[in-house]
Amino acid sequence: MTLAGNDFAQCRTGRGLAASRRPFGDAHFPVRHCAVGAEVPSRRQTTQPKNEVLTSSRDLTFEIESISITNDSYLANVQLTNSTQWVALTSIERNTGMLELYFVPSLEGGATAFYSRWGIVVGPSANVRTLSHEIGHACGLPDVYVSHRETSLQVQGLPSKDRMPDDWGWYPPSLTHQQLLQRLLMYGVFSSSKADLSYGDIYGLYYTRSAGVKTWHLNQAPVGFGRHGNRNPVSQ
Repeated sequence: MTLAGNDFAQCRTGRGLAASRRPFGDAHFPVRHCAVGAEVPSRRQTTQPKNEVLTSSRDLTFEIESISITNDSYLANVQLTNSTQWVALTSIERNTGMLELYFVPSLEGGATAFYSRWGIVVGPSANVRTLSHEIGHACGLPDVYVSHRETSLQVQGLPSKDRMPDDWGWYPPSLTHQQLLQRLLMYGVFSSSKADLSYGDIYGLYYTRSAGVKTWHLNQAPVGFGRHGNRNPVSQ
């Protein structure tokens, strides 16, 4: 997988500068694909989350090393609330030394795909943004939000160097900080504009878990692939 920055119109002091490219370096990893009653994809898959707001799209590419298929009807209609079912699904392949993807013909429960440490489950309505987002989780990056129903914390105001020290100057100055977060690939809500992988931390709303307890933070979210991204994600 090769991850690199978008060709942004680099803007500082309100003045658009020449487009530039900010590389993160290469991240290479094999993927094991398991389809449940689904059509086998091509050997090479490329996700291209396009963002109409940006000057170009980012390519996130991975190579499928192995493919297997099962026709188990119990695993064909996955319910997110049925942990026994999706654990059974992600148990089909374990300890392969690869990132495991499970494509299913039906996924219900409010998500089009989801990540677990045992693999990524992908439903039929997932698009390239969704898959790229879930691979971001596999690389160790959390969701980031503007607001969430579980907390009264909320992002407001404008971007600043303090809020995004490693990425300051890479966005048009007209954006609010909410709009900036909605452009990030790791934005936790559906957005037709999300595609960006930041280099470093970005101020935002995110959560952590410890001993089963979920805690919300309004602070520097560790969503930067340059600082936190695992370039060799492997499913357990």
